[in-house]
Amino acid sequence: MLGTRLGYTFLGTPIGHLETQFELQPLHLRRICFDLVFLFKIVNGMIDCPDLLNNIDFVVPRGTRSRTVFRRRFEPTYYAYNSGISRLLRLGCEAASYADFFGVPVTHFKNRVMKELVKPSNI
Repeated sequence: MLGTRLGYTFLGTPIGHLETQFELQPLHLRRICFDLVFLFKIVNGMIDCPDLLNNIDFVVPRGTRSRTVFRRRFEPTYYAYNSGISRLLRLGCEAASYADFFGVPVTHFKNRVMKELVKPSNI
């Protein structure tokens, strides 16, 4: 939308140039960030949806070194593997290594996730 407002055709918009010019993160990183913030809000009761919360399996760590928070499920099909809850749990397991899902404000969580996602190795 930004490109068309600047006079580019829809398919001829230089996405990389606009991301640099307006200091935007790539779309896939923004999607990951918003997925993780959505999961954070569900887990912390900021979004009241018991049906979604029932689909999230928590892991109770047996040792002090475990950072796993969510239990991943085996999904027999590619469709199920890429479903919303499965995607959220996969991202949540990865994010648990660098961000805390409990006891922090949502802004702190989001800033930590974005800081981790914009590292040069992630882009």
